[in-house]
Amino acid sequence: MGKDNYIIHTLVPKDTAYIVDVEKEVKTILEKPLSTNTLKSMINKDEKIEIIVSDTTRSWIKSDKFRIHFVGGEFEKDWLKGYNYIRSIYSESIQSEEDIIIAPAGGYPKDINLYQTIKTMDDALYGGKENEVLILLSECLDGLSGGEFLDWFKYRTLEGMENALKDNFTVSGYAAYKTVYTAKYRKVVLISSLDDELVGNFNMIPCHDLDGAIRIAYNLCNYEESKITLMPYGENTLPISL
Repeated sequence: MGKDNYIIHTLVPKDTAYIVDVEKEVKTILEKPLSTNTLKSMINKDEKIEIIVSDTTRSWIKSDKFRIHFVGGEFEKDWLKGYNYIRSIYSESIQSEEDIIIAPAGGYPKDINLYQTIKTMDDALYGGKENEVLILLSECLDGLSGGEFLDWFKYRTLEGMENALKDNFTVSGYAAYKTVYTAKYRKVVLISSLDDELVGNFNMIPCHDLDGAIRIAYNLCNYEESKITLMPYGENTLPISL
């Protein structure tokens, strides 16, 4: 691949088989006052408890659709509890920001289009440094997405898009902003089924296989010993620099 020396650091979420006993937690929470809001539960087809949440409750779902944690009560205090719990599972501490990050978007449907890929792209930003190489694997069978997401690219500069977001924030607009931001501050090699010219229009480097992408990354890095971070669950892993 052009270089024999490299260091690989693999980041994976603490996505354990441990599942919280949701029913027990719900019963405990129901014994505490939830202001004037109501809390309801129902049994789904698989006889697993689903929670219908009010404004003061939040629940989190694993990729296998099991709910893994539930909090309720005073909004800010209990939201923070839930945040800290999720951070303990899906964040990984890193000692240094590497030269190359390899991050798959998670397969179908998480890589169905570029819009869905933003989740992985955003996570990967925190594992590297400015001008690092980000190898992003996302098939994008349905292309870019459509509607509002594409409308945001009418802004010709990152600053113009940011100002528009401050005036009228939307999730689609934020996803478009992160796309432009990542392409500006990282060297993105996108492995996808998208047309090469289209990928180039987003200031990304098109590629169609991982081996070729790594060759490109090595050439872009220009380092004698490249440090690589592998994020096999890129969409669910948040690197945090120590």
